[in-house]
Amino acid sequence: MARLTEGQWASLRATWERDPRKGFTWLAEECGLQVSAPAIRKACLRDGWAKVPEELMVKHAEKKSTKVSRKLAEKVSRKKVSRKKAKPEKLSPETLMTQKPATNANEITAEPLKISITPADFLPANFANAKQAIFARALLETGSIKSASTMAEVPYTTGHYWSTLPAIATAWREYSFAVARTLDFAPENVIVQAVAALRFDHSKYLRAERVCCRFCHSTDGKRQITQAEDEMKREKWEQRRNELLAADPDRDIGEYEGYAGEWYDPRKDINPDCPNCHGEGILRTFYDDLRKLTPLERAAIQGIEETESGAIRVNTMSKDKALDVLAKIFGFYKDKEEKTVINNIAINELNLLHQKLESEADELQARILKERGIVDVVGGE
Repeated sequence: MARLTEGQWASLRATWERDPRKGFTWLAEECGLQVSAPAIRKACLRDGWAKVPEELMVKHAEKKSTKVSRKLAEKVSRKKVSRKKAKPEKLSPETLMTQKPATNANEITAEPLKISITPADFLPANFANAKQAIFARALLETGSIKSASTMAEVPYTTGHYWSTLPAIATAWREYSFAVARTLDFAPENVIVQAVAALRFDHSKYLRAERVCCRFCHSTDGKRQITQAEDEMKREKWEQRRNELLAADPDRDIGEYEGYAGEWYDPRKDINPDCPNCHGEGILRTFYDDLRKLTPLERAAIQGIEETESGAIRVNTMSKDKALDVLAKIFGFYKDKEEKTVINNIAINELNLLHQKLESEADELQARILKERGIVDVVGGE
């Protein structure tokens, strides 16, 4: 079977796109060329053939819209809400070219990010057909080959092939980088942020120091407490007293006596003669004002939370992840080279092995023939 020329393929494509019939068998039978239906189908997927009958698509969209409206009216009349999502109606290629993909922007209370650039600034000037133009715009809008293929009403294989075309692939890459730069998320900014997270010094906001213990400045040899701790003890005492009086009016534990000693102050010097810490003090952590950090350093902090015990926890970016990101960007990780093991066997050794296997096979066959009574001697004829 001779190969078709480019002109013959172009004629087949034009005939198929103008004809409303589906499939490729009729085209292979009527074209008068030596070509099979599978070959035409392969060319259709490779080159992105597409039928674009605008009138039929508009009528189908109107019919779909009427059907959906009728179903919604019936559901409202029954006062029932279906949990199934309504299928989007199909629109004409011109409408899809000008309409942006549907998003959940109505559900967002905050003001969305404003991007000054549009996909139209990066799209190629010429396309093979209208569906390819729809696919290219949807690809830049959504960033998903699957979604763009659905909007263009082409198979995923066709959409994946179109995404690899130099013009569309270049537009997709340039638009993505332009959006990233608009959002201040350019590649160089990612590197700067990763380096800042890797070099972030936690001692700028968190410091561990040794302070005096609660016995360093005690005058009566008892453990010192703070005024807040004494107030908490008072509240617990009053609560317990009220509970006991409610159960038995005669059971009164009396008023809270309170702490009479000097309040504990960790800012005082460590007592070298302390009988408890022996002049070593105790280790405590302090958080400094995070507002003193630079904007780049504050960006390395992911969040601040308070635990159930009342402790403050500052979550920062992982240095291991930052190091991994930088290593991948600069190509420090290399894929392991697969080693192919080749068994080098000499020709003589192969011949000897072949003769041995043949001899064993002949002996086995002769033994089977003897058992069946076909021959009398092993190896005989």
